Amino acid sequence: MRIALIGCGAIGTALLELLRDDTGLTVAAIVVSRPASVAAAVQRLAPTAQVLADVPAQGINLVVEAAGHAAIEQHVLPALARGVPALVASGGALSAPGLPDALEAAARR
Repeated sequence: MRIALIGCGAIGTALLELLRDDTGLTVAAIVVSRPASVAAAVQRLAPTAQVLADVPAQGINLVVEAAGHAAIEQHVLPALARGVPALVASGGALSAPGLPDALEAAARR
């Protein structure tokens, strides 16, 4: 399974550490707004991952969000609309008015 990880802060880095030796899962893309800020973590924990500004349109089986509300709107909703399943780690972001409904609607498309 090829994963796109959105965010590479504390949660994203912890996820990379957990997945580092998992042969069934590959972190294929790490989506961040400032690639230079995550270069060391990516090199150490997911050296084959592409660091990108957006979730790739193809080749991803699961999107994992670890970056907050804005990332859900910018990256998760479009991925769901394309039929890519997503996991949202920023539970607090789900308290934003209308966001859970928007996620459900995108997933149903």
